[in-house]
Amino acid sequence: MNKATLSLLMFLLLTPVVDAQQNPDYRSRTIYFIVTDRFYPHQPYAPYVDPEFPDATNTVNCFETACTDEAEWRRYWGGDIQGIIEKLGYLEHLGVSALWVTPLMENVRAYESGTGYGTGYHGYWVQNYYRVNAHFGDWDDVNQLSQRLHAAGIQYIQDITLNHSNPLDNHVFGQLYQSSDADEVFINSYSDDFDVANGMRFYKHYNDDPRCEAVVQDYMEVVPDSQWTYWQLHHCLLADLSGYNQHDPRVSDYLIGAGKKWLDNGVDDFRLDAIKFPFPDFVAKFTHSMIDYSMGLGRPPVYRGRVVKWRGGRCQSPALRQSVSGVCDKHSRFSIVFRIESLHRRGL
Repeated sequence: MNKATLSLLMFLLLTPVVDAQQNPDYRSRTIYFIVTDRFYPHQPYAPYVDPEFPDATNTVNCFETACTDEAEWRRYWGGDIQGIIEKLGYLEHLGVSALWVTPLMENVRAYESGTGYGTGYHGYWVQNYYRVNAHFGDWDDVNQLSQRLHAAGIQYIQDITLNHSNPLDNHVFGQLYQSSDADEVFINSYSDDFDVANGMRFYKHYNDDPRCEAVVQDYMEVVPDSQWTYWQLHHCLLADLSGYNQHDPRVSDYLIGAGKKWLDNGVDDFRLDAIKFPFPDFVAKFTHSMIDYSMGLGRPPVYRGRVVKWRGGRCQSPALRQSVSGVCDKHSRFSIVFRIESLHRRGL
């Protein structure tokens, strides 16, 4: 996961704003962050091995053996959903009341040699949002996790990438699937991404624009993204990741459909990865779509949202302040709060 993906977080907290004694919102909850593959493997230890890409999984148990080789760190270790479930007692003992889980969606499957590549053990190189990463489990496991968390009074926050799919220069080169039952291709690749129906491209292609060339070269930042302009934040690619053109109706529908799929399977809330890079109007559309869908599932209609600046804690740049609709102020430090409820009423 590129460090820039952590520069800004946005939680869609689909939790009722009611009396804190009955159901406290996230300001009074203890949020525990889990990198699923590295947390705990179910017992007895038997990590999933992909029959087509067996070298994506380590041959040694790095939970018990000190693994020092870079290749071992970039392969799957075997942590999974059942492992999280087995450790719920431990989390309860810590006083955890909300669990933020790295993306569980199916990622690129192979191990790609070379520094900085490896596998998608971290979860941020998605290839199919409608299927669970087999290294972590399946939909039954996701539902069981949700049920067990709720029984323990713990909210389930699912990380999701709305900014990008997977790297454009290795692995599957931006290919994306759209079915939970088969490898049904939605986007062929980053370079072959024309949406004939809408006359657009599924991904953003602006890196050869002088405005992007001024801040990114060979997919590496030469100017920190905290200093990018508003246009650059929403058009230049984050590292070598295939960045979605969320203004394409089919891309928008695909991502919103993915959010609904995960809500159907027990997710309470979302953490939106790399939130300052997607088009802001799409973020608003996704937000309200999740609210409306959650209401349709019988959940209470009043919600609270939270935006947090991760690196340094402040909204340094004018572009960032514009991206989050003016919620930043000179006193803000890990405490920028707004109500999705009020944004919804204003039609934002």
